[in-house]
Amino acid sequence: MVVLGIETSCDETAVALYEGGRGLLANRVFSQVELHRRHGGVVPELASRDHIERLLPMIDEALDEAGLPDDEPFRSRFREYLEWGSQIALEYQDPDRPLPHGEPVPQWGWK
Repeated sequence: MVVLGIETSCDETAVALYEGGRGLLANRVFSQVELHRRHGGVVPELASRDHIERLLPMIDEALDEAGLPDDEPFRSRFREYLEWGSQIALEYQDPDRPLPHGEPVPQWGWK
């Protein structure tokens, strides 16, 4: 199984792909230091917008670096799973809300 890691902080955006048997497959980091330097310090709204603009292209670069398929069916499914995982994270961000164990997980179906 390939795991996608995403990190966004006040001054950088990073993505990595990791597989248990092979280890780190790809790692991409973009620093926002220059962006914030022009404004005299961290500006959260600018950081957030920059993350949004850079994240999907960085994920595509990581997929390429990892040697994963670059065909449209695979990339489209990958984005669908990313959206699905994001929705789950948003719905269950309340620490008091139990996670949906046993809920159906979408199937790849891209081959």
